[in-house]
Amino acid sequence: MLECGNAAARRPYRSAVSRLRKQMEMSHRLLAATVEDWQAAWLAYERGEADNAGIVDQVSFAVMRRLGILRKQLRLSSSCSFLDLSLPPLGR
Repeated sequence: MLECGNAAARRPYRSAVSRLRKQMEMSHRLLAATVEDWQAAWLAYERGEADNAGIVDQVSFAVMRRLGILRKQLRLSSSCSFLDLSLPPLGR
């Protein structure tokens, strides 16, 4: 949701993202970062890990590591194709 909120920040549909977050929270479908995730993300950000990824991505990576998710799929809306990204190991 952080990525969605960030992307919609200066768009007319930002309230739709906020509504989606509330719906996901109420239905227990939203994963939140823990304090440990937050600290690991900022440390990775400081170190420039994952090819100098931004803090939003670093938080996502920390949560995915905690949950044992090693791969992430992104749907590219323009081509409807899929791109597999390997999650960088911690400390790189």
